[in-house]
Amino acid sequence: MAYIAWNERFSVGNPLIDQQHQELFSLIDQAYGAIGGDPLNEYESLWNILSALLEYTRFHFAEEEGMLEQAGYPRLAEHKLLHKDLLKKTEALIGALENGEAGVDAESLCQFLKDWIEHHVLTVDRDYMPYLAQ
Repeated sequence: MAYIAWNERFSVGNPLIDQQHQELFSLIDQAYGAIGGDPLNEYESLWNILSALLEYTRFHFAEEEGMLEQAGYPRLAEHKLLHKDLLKKTEALIGALENGEAGVDAESLCQFLKDWIEHHVLTVDRDYMPYLAQ
């Protein structure tokens, strides 16, 4: 069973954004799936997946923000701040995990990402749906 899986309830009604969200869900699921294996392989796999996740998240945010700008979305500045905040928090958590800081582990990082994307897509992203539909 998947740790996190995209389904139709997460659709924002835009095929490109839905496809990108599906990829983000998949990368979070892959990161969680890398936990608990052989320690050397787990470390390398997890870092590769987290690096890909950060890179793809930056790409997705830029794409989404560009579409929202073209659509005249009035809360774009606020939306961009939420994106920036997620990237900052995720980078800090990955850094803390890499440095072995107390209280930060791969599972809690994955839980943070899972909670964030589910909440963001189901609440915040839903707000722009009418603007992209025009």
